[in-house]
Amino acid sequence: MRNLVSFALACLILLPAAGVRAEGFPVGDEAGPGGVVGEEGPDRGVVAKPTVEIDTTRTGQAGAPDKTFRITFQFSESVNGFTIDSIRIAGAEKTIPLNGTGDSYNLDIETHADLEGDITVTVLAGAATNGTNESNDETTFTFTVDNKVPELEEATADLQTIVLRYHEELDERYQASPNDFAVHVDRADGTERFANKSPAALDVENTEVTLRLFAEDTIHAGDSVKLDYRHTNDILRDEKGNYIPDTTGLKVKNRRQLRKPGPVQNLTATGISTDTIKLDWDIPADIGGSEIIGYFIAGWDEWGNNYQVLRSSTVNEEADTITEHIHDGLQPGETWHYLVSAINGVGEGIITGTSATTKREGEVPGAPTELTAEPDGNTAIDLDWTAPTNTGTSAISGYRIEVSTDGGNIWTDLVTNTADTNTFYKHTGLQPNTQRHYQVRAINDTDESAPSNVADATTTTTTSAPDPPTGLTATAQGEDQIDLSWTAP
Repeated sequence: MRNLVSFALACLILLPAAGVRAEGFPVGDEAGPGGVVGEEGPDRGVVAKPTVEIDTTRTGQAGAPDKTFRITFQFSESVNGFTIDSIRIAGAEKTIPLNGTGDSYNLDIETHADLEGDITVTVLAGAATNGTNESNDETTFTFTVDNKVPELEEATADLQTIVLRYHEELDERYQASPNDFAVHVDRADGTERFANKSPAALDVENTEVTLRLFAEDTIHAGDSVKLDYRHTNDILRDEKGNYIPDTTGLKVKNRRQLRKPGPVQNLTATGISTDTIKLDWDIPADIGGSEIIGYFIAGWDEWGNNYQVLRSSTVNEEADTITEHIHDGLQPGETWHYLVSAINGVGEGIITGTSATTKREGEVPGAPTELTAEPDGNTAIDLDWTAPTNTGTSAISGYRIEVSTDGGNIWTDLVTNTADTNTFYKHTGLQPNTQRHYQVRAINDTDESAPSNVADATTTTTTSAPDPPTGLTATAQGEDQIDLSWTAP
């Protein structure tokens, strides 16, 4: 009987007084009073606040997948008092009601329109309590959404291409159909050039949709261009899945605006005989949005006299668009200065100038001799030759160096005129194991000589094996060592 009384007294001592919360001790190496280590579990007296994990599930439909989400709140234990008013959401609107009981709840939200950014979900501190009346701490969860449809930044047309550029990357897996588009083009005077024509091909790459028109559907300078888009199956979309919206009558900027042409390119003038100078050029890089119908050429002599219009535009004359001109009837050694400009339907473009001198009468020099070619490493070839003993009627002023890549069948100028009397030259910038053939001509005031002999060389390979080491010896050093020595190659 005495033992039972002692046990009852001990139990009364261990029980907390009425209205006093039982405190638990940490689990692990830290001990409670008297060195007793606390243990987890409701029967051990340890008290923990409820925690909550927040997660999302996308519920948006095709074409706007990030428009709506379901937010789930999973508590660590069953809680009371958790309501929709305990939840704060930035970037979206809550949909009432909050569903769930116990330890699991969910809430549907709709994101703000045209949002590219973060949604922040916050469960406020004290939003829910557990069975021991402990409440949660504040918990925040952030996730990124994109429910903004691709925004068209620019629509441009040029010749047979229309480019639509959007503000973000598009999903290249969905190329759409050319038949989803219709192109309408009117001339500058308002008359219809063509209408409701689908492009021949379509390509989606990075941020752009490129429409390529049929050859007969060319867009000309001054045309007005409009575009319709009606999606069918493979709807154009961004990488998130937001659809590009349909459009009607989209105005497309025509880059082919009428203007005067730019300067001709690569204009040269060469005295090809004692009485003739030849002019050559390429069409302007910028033709002004309208075809070139001719060229204006004027010239005058070295004294500033005898100004002549050598050529002007005459529509429908085929010769007007040829990119060369022969100026003959001149005197030996006569210098002329020239101006050349292109002409289109708007007018005459930017002028470019050049000069040349006819060849002088006299004897050309003899051909250079003893041309040799030697590789200089794996990227260069050295040329050497002997000057001709016969310089003609005037001193040699330079050399023309020609190179061939096909063994001497076709020759091109490596140096048109060295403009000095050196009889050597280094051809640099070659690739390893490259063969080239060469010939050289001497130049004096009259003209250039016949070519020299042909010489060829091949650059070395990138790497080659070294020679073997020499003088290898082996010397015993005690019972367990042998020393080796040698001479590097």
